[in-house]
Amino acid sequence: MKPCTGLLLFCCAALAQAQAPAGFTRLDLPPTLSVRQEPGAPPAKWQAGRSEFKPAVKAVTVFDGDPREQASLVPDNEVKSKTTPYALWTFDPRAKRLIWLQVQYTGTSIHLAQALPAGTRELRVYYEPGQSIDGHGVIRQVMYR
Repeated sequence: MKPCTGLLLFCCAALAQAQAPAGFTRLDLPPTLSVRQEPGAPPAKWQAGRSEFKPAVKAVTVFDGDPREQASLVPDNEVKSKTTPYALWTFDPRAKRLIWLQVQYTGTSIHLAQALPAGTRELRVYYEPGQSIDGHGVIRQVMYR
């Protein structure tokens, strides 16, 4: 098994096995993304090719409103536990604007975004301790309430 394939399988398994604590709803991130990319004409003496790997989750960004407005939010707190590190965002449940979560994937500029339900008070993004992919912590699970 190639190293990248093993990491991808580990990430998918971790996302699938994680359970949400009481009062939280787990948001299932699509662990991989199917994209169709076409190269332009390669420079002289170069040949274009394709990787066999599908883009995998590498990071999430939280937005106040539609991500096209670029109002990204930093976490209110980052818990650096050796066993369960996570980032925490808190929100006013009476706010009129929705909170959006955008998922970035390795090897592509394509991303997915989803609005969280109106009235969301808290969002937690849990990471695998001591692991990273493309410089970002490996996401174990995402939960909100």
